[in-house]
Amino acid sequence: MPGSPPAPAPLDFTRLRLIGWPYPGLPEDPAWAREFAAHGQARPARVSEQHRSGYVVADGPDAALKAESLPEWQKPRFPSHQRAAVGDWVLLEGRKIVALLPRRTSIKRGAAGEHYHQQVIAANVDTVFIVCGL
Repeated sequence: MPGSPPAPAPLDFTRLRLIGWPYPGLPEDPAWAREFAAHGQARPARVSEQHRSGYVVADGPDAALKAESLPEWQKPRFPSHQRAAVGDWVLLEGRKIVALLPRRTSIKRGAAGEHYHQQVIAANVDTVFIVCGL
């Protein structure tokens, strides 16, 4: 129909699986499925970089793009462990993050400052190597 926005391309789960998508197709986890249902036109992407000014996300091994975070994440008092971290899966509408999908795993540390807060260093990581000098 003339004047209609183009239909979104179907999700390419093969590309998503190359960057760690945990399902053969649509998510089987009920919490993830609820987020997908709530954001019908949104597409999944994985956070590959986290910066003060925003995020870099990917929906395949060679597809990085800058993404704008949720407005509440930009508030100074918003808990840092509730913001996206490297490895998190998010839902995008255009270049805007509209949802953070629940984490399966996370690596956390105590954040700097007077009060104890958790800081997520990485999320949805299956294997970690720790290297220390002697």
